Amino acid sequence: MINLKRFKALFMAGVLTTGLCMSGMGVFAADGENTGSSTSTPEATPSIVKELVMADGITVPNAEFEFTVSSTTPGAPEVANITIDYTSETNKGEVGLDGVYHIAASELLGLQASQFPHAGEYEYTIAEVGNTYTIEDSDEESMTYDSQTYTVRYYIVNGENGLEISKITAENSDQGKVKDIKFTNIYEKRGGSDVDEDSLTIKKLIEGEYADQTKEFNFSITLTAPATYDGSETIKAKLNNDENSQNVNVTFGTPYTFVLDHNDTLVFPSLPAGTTYTVTEIGVSDDGYTPSCQVISDGKTAVAFGDGDETADLTAKGTVGENSNSAVFTNTYDDGEIVITGVIINNLPFIILIAAAVAGIAGYVVVKRKIAR
Repeated sequence: MINLKRFKALFMAGVLTTGLCMSGMGVFAADGENTGSSTSTPEATPSIVKELVMADGITVPNAEFEFTVSSTTPGAPEVANITIDYTSETNKGEVGLDGVYHIAASELLGLQASQFPHAGEYEYTIAEVGNTYTIEDSDEESMTYDSQTYTVRYYIVNGENGLEISKITAENSDQGKVKDIKFTNIYEKRGGSDVDEDSLTIKKLIEGEYADQTKEFNFSITLTAPATYDGSETIKAKLNNDENSQNVNVTFGTPYTFVLDHNDTLVFPSLPAGTTYTVTEIGVSDDGYTPSCQVISDGKTAVAFGDGDETADLTAKGTVGENSNSAVFTNTYDDGEIVITGVIINNLPFIILIAAAVAGIAGYVVVKRKIAR
């Protein structure tokens, strides 16, 4: 679903420049080599860096990522598989310049000079194990793994106090010599997936005792996909008008216009979490209806839009998260616009009763006078 290489340049811009410790010195210089020559500190070792990339509106998954470290150099010390864990409590940090989170974690490779049998060059290959995160429903979430492999070389020399690490170099299958042993994974979810709802619902309500609930209002919506998204540019939606439903197509980045009256909806069943949208109700001059809007993003407290101007356009914005997402536009009719003249229908039964009573009394008086004569 996601082409990792396609986004590599984008994600690399937001990558943390992780310090790969080597007793106070960076493990790799710009050319991928250790900056020192022989060092008396044999514990120097690089780290494997895991970068999890995900859009806004998504909780960090409880995921374990595993890496193999293997060598074909005779006598090279063995290294057990290395794991890096993420949980829902992992701090996501700040959103990057590309609009998504880059969550970095690392583990030391763990090799020390004293573990090597003698001086020489030792080569290791590091790769990520695929599919370590269990996907329950591929329609609801996805994890894309980094397919790069890294070649790391340890140069061990005979120092004054025994074996020492002279330098360490690293290169990968895509870029040649590198500074970081870094694997980037991309995690995606469907909006509304955690509550088993449609991703986004735009709804219209018309209120007021004298409101015309057949009155139509014009709208426009523009969707923006998250940087992690690599699917179709066209999204399917359902326009529900007066108990009728029709399928429509909405293109990311292109305004889509539609019409809603009372209780009508525009529903997006499957948007990627992290999608942002702007939806506008077109104002109508002097129609007596005051618009307002309540937006819920990722199940959080509703945000109100609208300043009470019935003639101006009303624009609302939101972000689609893994929980509930909706924008409900309410147009309230000013009942003061109706000027009531003549008989009030609601009081007509009482008027008839009073008239009947008056007529009865008058008849009684007339009959009584006739009898008196």
